[in-house]
Amino acid sequence: MHWTTHPYTVSLFAASVISLSLAGSVWKTRTTINTRSFVVLMLVISLWATMHIFELAASTLATKVFWANMQFFCIVLVPPTLLTFVGRYTRRDDVISTPRMALILLLPLLIVALVWTNGFHSWVFTGAEIVDQPPFRLLYRHFGPGFWIHTAYCYLIMMVATIMLIRSMVIAPMRYKGQVISLLIGVSVPWVGNFMYIFNIPPFCNFDITPVVFTISGLAFGWGVFHYRLLDIVPIAYDLMINNMQDAVFVFDRHQRVLELNPAAAQRVGHNRKSMAELTADSLIPGWSSMAGPLETGGIRQQVCLPNGNQDRYYDLVGTPLKQADQLFGYLVVLRDITDYRNTQLALADSEQQFKSLSEKAPIVICTLDPRGVFTYVNPEWERVLGYPRQWVLNRHFSEFVLPYHLESYTRAFRKVRDDLEVMSGFPIKLVHADGSRRFFSASASPNLDTDGKICNVICLLKDQTGERELQAQLFQSQKMEAIGTLAGGVAHDFNNLLMGIQANISLVRMEVSKGKKFMERLDNIERQIQTGASLTRQLLGYARKGKYRPTLLCLNQLIQETLAAFGRTRKQISLHFDPHKALPRIQADQGQMELVLLNLLVNASDAMPSGGVLTVKTDLHAPSAAKKQTMELSPGDYVHLQITDTGIGMDEKTQKRIFEPFFTTKEMGQGTGLGLASVYGVVKNHKGAITVTSKPGHGTTFDLYFQAAAEACQIPADIQHLQSGNGRIGFVDHEPELLEDEKATLP
Repeated sequence: MHWTTHPYTVSLFAASVISLSLAGSVWKTRTTINTRSFVVLMLVISLWATMHIFELAASTLATKVFWANMQFFCIVLVPPTLLTFVGRYTRRDDVISTPRMALILLLPLLIVALVWTNGFHSWVFTGAEIVDQPPFRLLYRHFGPGFWIHTAYCYLIMMVATIMLIRSMVIAPMRYKGQVISLLIGVSVPWVGNFMYIFNIPPFCNFDITPVVFTISGLAFGWGVFHYRLLDIVPIAYDLMINNMQDAVFVFDRHQRVLELNPAAAQRVGHNRKSMAELTADSLIPGWSSMAGPLETGGIRQQVCLPNGNQDRYYDLVGTPLKQADQLFGYLVVLRDITDYRNTQLALADSEQQFKSLSEKAPIVICTLDPRGVFTYVNPEWERVLGYPRQWVLNRHFSEFVLPYHLESYTRAFRKVRDDLEVMSGFPIKLVHADGSRRFFSASASPNLDTDGKICNVICLLKDQTGERELQAQLFQSQKMEAIGTLAGGVAHDFNNLLMGIQANISLVRMEVSKGKKFMERLDNIERQIQTGASLTRQLLGYARKGKYRPTLLCLNQLIQETLAAFGRTRKQISLHFDPHKALPRIQADQGQMELVLLNLLVNASDAMPSGGVLTVKTDLHAPSAAKKQTMELSPGDYVHLQITDTGIGMDEKTQKRIFEPFFTTKEMGQGTGLGLASVYGVVKNHKGAITVTSKPGHGTTFDLYFQAAAEACQIPADIQHLQSGNGRIGFVDHEPELLEDEKATLP
């Protein structure tokens, strides 16, 4: 070996070291799948340059031929390796697929075999000799047909790689053009050196400067790797992303021809990349001509309908102009298939419209709550029943509409529906009305799940049962009063018979004993107590609707005026006001019983105003609504309305519920029997009327009485004739034998 320090050998050594350093550095910090092909390329170049140095240092022809043949292992690998690297960089996997690379490597492997067997056929080299060109003794070979075929083949592969890089440079964003240019320099320079060697162009005659110019290639690749982060941030990432996208991506030139499309786009249009030159934007996207104008000035986004076989597909189209220095180069268009999404949205909108149509007209409250318990929807019935504006209710928690002592139980019920996915039906709840009153509901609730089985919201149906509750309470009260009346009537009737028996016996005693003053006073006291007891029994019988009634056509205004006149003389501290209806119809009623009703109500009002006050009596003609008639159990027709209002101490709700019960009184012991209002209730009901009470503590009390108005054709009965005396028989009928004996004893 003869080693010589010369710029040529130094350049070869530099090319070898630079290429080897790049290979080691890149492999150590490899970040992409393109690293392997780049490292292999640098190693092949480094070996080629190193073995060429050994060829220069060899002193015999045989040794030089050996090292020259060894270089062919690298020479045949450089073009395919370079093509692989460029193909991965530009994401042209179709060019560097495994079957194609196997075919590409067949000829290089054949050439290697022919080079090492050239002594038998001289098909690659026809001869070899040493040429002295101080300070070197150079190997000079005469090229055969095989060499030229191999050279053309290598140039073809490198040309393909160069074209791929040029195309990538044209469409690459500005930030990646530096990468592509560095690669183009690294690929193009070896062409020059190899061309000068093959055709023996001065000043490098007989010198193979191909490995030397790879020094420039190594520097260009190094500049791309370390300055432009060639193997870190490269279009490969974007290509991988675009190729794996489900959206169709098209790149059009400024003449609207297809430059590039991803697999999804190829599947969409039914073409592959080979036939994409036949495609134009107009043929792919109907209505493109109307989009091109706005697209040149800025991006666009709109929905388009494109035919796909026998059905139309809907896409979300996003278009972006590709510009540099305000010069338009083409368009980037992305199509996202939204057909299924659109159909789902339409179905959802239709479902929501049906739900809204049903719920907006539903006679019950319909609402939805999110998993937190916040209202997301209420129908108009909510506002009608509970009084809260619909928009005000939204985004408020249900706890704002319930009483504090019900919140815990309602929260447990909500969690059962939300967490355990239970369906609830007939759950009683009480909500607060906007005016502060309470409303009763029967609630049904069910979870609304999405396609993944997760809770979206809770749907609630609320049936207002406030009216039913009130009717049930009234029915219960009516049944209770009826039961108490039946009991009171039976007791009063039996007790009245006992009193009558005692009264009859006292009358007999008066007839048979001498009239001693003291004895007679005691009899008088007994009779007075009997009369008091009889009065109580009459009140009880009145409440029980079993008293004796003699209904006549009665002028209620006149009866009120007479009763107020008498009552006013005994209640000077009370201011009395009477507001009569001028054309008030008569009513069919017992005058004595009506006097009892008036006096009881007036006395009750007077007792509620111990320090004085105002007592107002008013009459008018009233036509109750159908609902009111049903509630108060009134027959069809017009009614005379009697209203008695005081400014007394008033009553709470608990007292109002029991005010018509027999023996119930708020007075102190011995100051009332508790039968006054009970008898009023019985008399009014016996006249097929109704009575209601309205009161608040500290705001007085109002009694409203309703009596059916008599027809105008009713005649006032004639005066009752005087009884005439005469002879005859008198019959007594009673179920008490003692009373019959007493009556018989009084006869002469």
